[in-house]
Amino acid sequence: MPWRALLVLGFLAGAVLLPPVAAADAPVLAVAVPGAFSPNGDGVEDGATMTVGVDRAVSLSVDIVAADGSVMAALVTGVPVEAGETSLRWQGTSDAGSRAPDGVYTVVAQAADETGSVGEARAQIRLDTTPPGFAWLGVPQRVGGGPLRLRFRAADGGETVRASLVLSDRSGAAWTAGAPRTVATGAGAASWALRASGGGRLAPGAYRVALRVVDEAGNGRTSTRRPILVRYRVTSRLYRRLDGAGSRVALTFDDCNEGDAWTRILDVLEARGLKASFFCLGPEVAQHPAQARRTLREGHTIGNHTWSHRNLPALSFGAVRDEVVRADTPWWRLARAAPLPYFRPPYGAYDATAVAAAGAAGYRRTVLWDVDPQDWRRPGAAATADRAVGPARAGSIILLHVIAQTAEALPSIVGRLEARGLRPVSLDELFRAAGVR
Repeated sequence: MPWRALLVLGFLAGAVLLPPVAAADAPVLAVAVPGAFSPNGDGVEDGATMTVGVDRAVSLSVDIVAADGSVMAALVTGVPVEAGETSLRWQGTSDAGSRAPDGVYTVVAQAADETGSVGEARAQIRLDTTPPGFAWLGVPQRVGGGPLRLRFRAADGGETVRASLVLSDRSGAAWTAGAPRTVATGAGAASWALRASGGGRLAPGAYRVALRVVDEAGNGRTSTRRPILVRYRVTSRLYRRLDGAGSRVALTFDDCNEGDAWTRILDVLEARGLKASFFCLGPEVAQHPAQARRTLREGHTIGNHTWSHRNLPALSFGAVRDEVVRADTPWWRLARAAPLPYFRPPYGAYDATAVAAAGAAGYRRTVLWDVDPQDWRRPGAAATADRAVGPARAGSIILLHVIAQTAEALPSIVGRLEARGLRPVSLDELFRAAGVR
C-alpha cells in the first residue's frame, strides 16, 4: 500500500503520523501509532500497537528512541518483511525489561531493500501513566429538571480529556448518566441531561454527582462527589398500601418530636437488622440532629411531614407548597439529604389542592396508611402492639409515632409481625419489592 494511503488511514484512526523521509529510489515507509498509551496494568490502553507500511520487500528495523537520542527499545532489527503493512506492539518497557518513564518517544522505522537503499519514517508517541488532574469550579446545589451544567478544570499532558457524569442516589447506587463529553484541558464546562440508571428522566430527590475524566492514554480519575437537590413539578399519587410487595409491611413513624423515643426505636431496628421510614416535622430534624443523622447513616427512609403539622385542606396551594418545601431545609442543611419522594399530610388530611401542591414541590408519592393503632392517644404499649399487628397484612403501611409507648411496644410489634410471616421494611424496600419506580 502506498505511504500516502497509509497516512489517510492513520488520520482516520486518530493516529499521529509523520511523512516518510527517503532518498530517491529508496524504500517508502509510513508509520502509524496511537497518540498516547498507558502501560499501568489497568487493562486500558496498556500497550501501543503501531503499523509500519512499506512499498516493497525490505529488511525492517524499528526502534523506540528517547528524547535524549538513546534507544529505549528495539522492537525488530533487520527482519525481512514483504510489501504492505506490519503491526508491532510496544508494552512500554525497555530492552532491559524495566518500564519506560512517562514522556514523548520517537518511533524510528528503517527499511533496507535488496540493493542496499535505505528509507526511514518517524512518528511520535506519548507514554503516559499519570491520571488527569481535576478540580471543581462550580456545581449548582439545586437544579430543576433541565440539564446540569458543571464547571471544572482538567489538567493533562494531552489537549483533551473525556468527562463522564456519575450520579449516585441516597442508597449509594451509582451509574453513568449519558455519554461522555470531550473537553479541552484547562478550565471548562459541560452540560448533561439528568438521567436515571434505567435511562429515563431523573426523579426529584437528593443525589451526589462526580465526574470521571479519562485522558487519551486511558488514565482515569473520579472526582470527589458533590450534592445536588433536583426538584421539579410532578404528579403526586396517593398510596395507602402496596400490593405486589410479597409478605412485606412498612413501618412508618411520624413527627419525631421525642428524641429519647427516637433513639430507642433506632436501637430496636438496628438490633433486629430492620429498616423503617420516618416522617419528621422540619423543626424536629433540627432539634434532634444526632438521631436524624443516625437515621440516614443506618439506611432508613425519610419522608416529609410538613413544617408545622397544619391542616392542609384549610391552606392555599402556595401555603401548602411552602410548608412542604420548608420542611426539606433541615435535612439538607444537616446532611445534604432530602425526604423526596415521600410526603405524608398531617392527620392524613388532604384534598386535591394539597396533593397538587406536594407534586409541585417534587413529591411523587403521597403516603397514607391502612393500619392505624392510634398510638398517639397513648393507650399503652400492649394495646399499641395489638392494634398495629392485628389488622396488618401483606403490603400494609403501618402508622406509628415517635413516642415512648411506641418505642416500648416496638419489639413486640416486630416479633409478632414476623411470627405471622410478615417482614417489616422501609418504604424504599416496599416500593422496590412491588416494582414501583
